[in-house]
Amino acid sequence: MNKLKCAAVTLAVIILLCSCSSVNEDLDSAATVTALSFCRISDINLITGSDLCVETGYVRAEKSTDARLSDGDIIFVSDDASVAVIEETATSSSLVAYRVTAIAAGETCVCAMTSDGKTVSERLKVIVEEGKSTETLAESEPIAESTFVDATPAAETTTVLPETSSPLTETEPPVIQADITDSEPTATDAPSPQITDGTVYSVNTKTKKIHLPNCSSVARIKPENLGTTDNPESLIAEGYTYCKNCLG
Repeated sequence: MNKLKCAAVTLAVIILLCSCSSVNEDLDSAATVTALSFCRISDINLITGSDLCVETGYVRAEKSTDARLSDGDIIFVSDDASVAVIEETATSSSLVAYRVTAIAAGETCVCAMTSDGKTVSERLKVIVEEGKSTETLAESEPIAESTFVDATPAAETTTVLPETSSPLTETEPPVIQADITDSEPTATDAPSPQITDGTVYSVNTKTKKIHLPNCSSVARIKPENLGTTDNPESLIAEGYTYCKNCLG
């Protein structure tokens, strides 16, 4: 009889422990990350065939525990992967870095979620525009030069009078050279970065550099040295400087 009682008590303890462990597992998976939010607040605008075809940024994870995020805890999803794709690049204790790459012109939305799908961030719109490739720009230069070459014989046909022939032949080469040199900078000048209100800047706390979110240097910053700010002027007073690549 005593053996039966002991067996019943042992079985009850085992059932209780199993139920507690299953409850704890459910609580951990559901409550580790309570919210996900993109650090930037504006839409992502990308241009294919240019340096602006890639955008980087971060998602902040709010957690109910002190557990550290691991690779794969947060996943990224694009509604239309034929327009743009988003992928994780680095993970720290509460930040997950991502990279959005343009594929083709169009619009899509991206979001972040926990691997179990229980916590989902807001949806961020990605707008991709078709841009000119470098080959197209190179082909436009000879066309501009040919217009000046065609103008030379037209000027010579007007030199019927002997008095005007010599001044025209002397002044033509400087005019042609000036026009050509003026047209070259406009074809090669790159647009300056546009900084809009509400921009969240990326900060390297080790090198004390302030970057735009889409700067190529941001992807190389280690997660432990990564920070953000919407008031860069306050950091300038602390010895920080702007990145020369993205902010001149």
